[in-house]
Amino acid sequence: MQLITLTAPDGRREQWDINLTIHALKLLKRYLEDADGGHAINPLAKQVEAFTGTDLTRVANCLTYALAIKHNLFYKLQLITSDETQLPRVYIMLREMDQASPIKRNNSRRLATNRDLFVSIQQVTNRDQRTIKGLAALAKLFVDGQLSYDSLGDDN
Repeated sequence: MQLITLTAPDGRREQWDINLTIHALKLLKRYLEDADGGHAINPLAKQVEAFTGTDLTRVANCLTYALAIKHNLFYKLQLITSDETQLPRVYIMLREMDQASPIKRNNSRRLATNRDLFVSIQQVTNRDQRTIKGLAALAKLFVDGQLSYDSLGDDN
């Protein structure tokens, strides 16, 4: 069983099963997206809300983070690049490789200059669209400043 440590604003810490955490975050996110729907909040979503708060962006970021842990995306992102300055380029390449993304590879010169990065991403992701989307979401957290390499200390 894979555990994740949640820390509340008051400093209280709890270890949760990763699958339960993801489920609870999805429930909370769905509730916050449809707050005008008049539905009562799920008790599990209420429990995780004590750790994340009610900011939809923060809940979505926590969900991305938990999914990245579950699917070992931090390691895969590290295989693609260990240099934080490359993350914006990696993010753009991942978005271009996402078939559902409106951003498409249409600049052959840019593709030629980033050929090594493109090949590296293909090898790490095995061209799996789910992995590409997850890595793009994780890279976006770094690019937007929601995560930093310094914030990823050990989980003690």
